[in-house]
Amino acid sequence: MTRIREALWIWGHFCESETYYLNNIKNEVQKKLKSPKFEIHLTLNGPYVNFSQSFRNSLSIFSKKAPTFNIELDGYNFKDEFYRSFYISIKDNIVLNNMRNEIYKLNPHIINSDYKPHLSLSYGNHSYRDKEKLVKVLPAELDSITLDRISIVKVNEIKEIWKVLETFKLNKTI
Repeated sequence: MTRIREALWIWGHFCESETYYLNNIKNEVQKKLKSPKFEIHLTLNGPYVNFSQSFRNSLSIFSKKAPTFNIELDGYNFKDEFYRSFYISIKDNIVLNNMRNEIYKLNPHIINSDYKPHLSLSYGNHSYRDKEKLVKVLPAELDSITLDRISIVKVNEIKEIWKVLETFKLNKTI
């Protein structure tokens, strides 16, 4: 399947203190592994080439009902792939999978059967050796993070632009 290089995506974001901690790690990684600049996030759904106002409205309503939830992290990892160059793995999560399915039902899109949730810390083509060294010197990642917002993001991979267009807060758990 040909990769769609310009489209809209749905990202997940995390509470402020966790985002701050993750950004510090991402900044350390990007000092060693030069990378395009992007916000720390969890890709939830996309790509969307058709994105209507009614879908935007449905996401807004969905976010008011969807609870915040914790996602367990599973350590630093890396691959020989541009968009999974260096990242933090995420453990399988039923609530996350259910959320993705519910968003998909609001506006079906091209499904990526290779969905592996992760938090990218660097995009690019970096050497295995550099990534292996980096894992050894990074601080411990958090055990878990709280997904508390979803965003509509305009992505143009050719121009290396990832722009958050709108963010919706999830309902706080009791």
